[in-house]
Amino acid sequence: MDTQVAIIGAGISGLAAAYRLHTSGHDVRVFESNAQAGGVIRTHRHDGLLIEEGPNSINGAGPALTRVLHELDLMAARITANPDARNRFVVRNRQPVPIPQSIPDFLRTPLLSARAKARLLTEPFRKRGPSGESLADFVARRLGPEVLDYAVNPFVAGVYGGRPDQLAVQHAFPMLKTLEKKHGSLFVGGLRKALSGSSDNGDAPTLSGLFSFRDGLQTLPNALAAHLSDAVTLDCPVQQIAPAVRGWTLTHADGTTRAESVVYAAPLHRLGDGITLDTPLGLDPLHALPYAPMRSVSLAVPEDAVSHPLDGFGMLVPAAESDLRILGTIFASTLFPDRAPEGQVLLTTFVGGARHPEHMELSPDATEALVQRDLGRLLGLSGGPTYAHHVTWPRAIPQYTAAHGRLLGRLDALETAHPGLHFAGNYRTGISVEDAFDSGWQAAGMLATTHS
Repeated sequence: MDTQVAIIGAGISGLAAAYRLHTSGHDVRVFESNAQAGGVIRTHRHDGLLIEEGPNSINGAGPALTRVLHELDLMAARITANPDARNRFVVRNRQPVPIPQSIPDFLRTPLLSARAKARLLTEPFRKRGPSGESLADFVARRLGPEVLDYAVNPFVAGVYGGRPDQLAVQHAFPMLKTLEKKHGSLFVGGLRKALSGSSDNGDAPTLSGLFSFRDGLQTLPNALAAHLSDAVTLDCPVQQIAPAVRGWTLTHADGTTRAESVVYAAPLHRLGDGITLDTPLGLDPLHALPYAPMRSVSLAVPEDAVSHPLDGFGMLVPAAESDLRILGTIFASTLFPDRAPEGQVLLTTFVGGARHPEHMELSPDATEALVQRDLGRLLGLSGGPTYAHHVTWPRAIPQYTAAHGRLLGRLDALETAHPGLHFAGNYRTGISVEDAFDSGWQAAGMLATTHS
């Protein structure tokens, strides 16, 4: 065999799998089609600006990621979010309204009407719903339509780039369905969980809160790739994954490689669209996985060109604010230090998503004009930027729809039918950086037992 384990994709899932196997003494090779590792985690620098082209932060770290940060000496480079980042804004009536963080704040907030607040008090008495509900139906039934419009809808657009009516609650937010099933109420279940103080992590060290790194999020995949060194081959797309005697044969840009096992950690849409997997099982459920397209527009502007104090993480725009077109904006220079030179602020705004996929067809100039118009209305932005940076992700975030259960079932079936083949990525256990890392880590754990 050329290698024990071949890993396809050097995004965070593939790198996590490779690191775990490599540090436990296994021979691994990672094949990445792009010129750099990290997948969607990319950091761009320009004239004192630090711009995240993909995810902007990591929200806590479980035992595995925490361990890796220590082992790679990244804790000294880690930076935590500005305390102001606790503030989040949701737009209502063209005004960014702070999300309430206390009961007095909740009672005073104009984000929800008095009727909607009263409706929340009835949540513990709502009946359980049917299986297969959309997130929109679940929230409207338990919490009311106004909470759906001015809390869940903007949150889903900001996190998933998605729409609540298209996401399945049991796949996208399984905890909500679990609380309802186990406790009959989100409030009662959440309170019991908080009072129990239970954790699935036991005594293993973890990290809480938002964080990044002094030189941006790309610090993490760069450090993983550097540790793996020659085990990572860049600019080497894989074209075929074929079963062979005692393992697998990969055909790629540099030739062929034989491996005992394979971790597929590239985007699922590449199977059948660039990468062939030889299997008698159909791949249709994998090809059918929808992705939300996304475009980010980062604007550096003079500090005095914005009337809003930018004292928070950012703002989200509900679909109900129908005269606005952006999905939301991260106040990047508030979130973490040294993201913009003194006297400037950095705003990263998102357009497109499942709400407005047609915006992906706009020219860069038209997109920037749309962003400046909405930021002028919402933040008092005046004048043009000193610098603008556009990034387009045609397939940015996988959408956990009602068909997601069929996709997960097919992945399980493929792994059962082909021992030694494992899948890892943000389509499996969650879409966050931490989720994607854990997916790769878990795949490596399963493989390590078979190669020990």
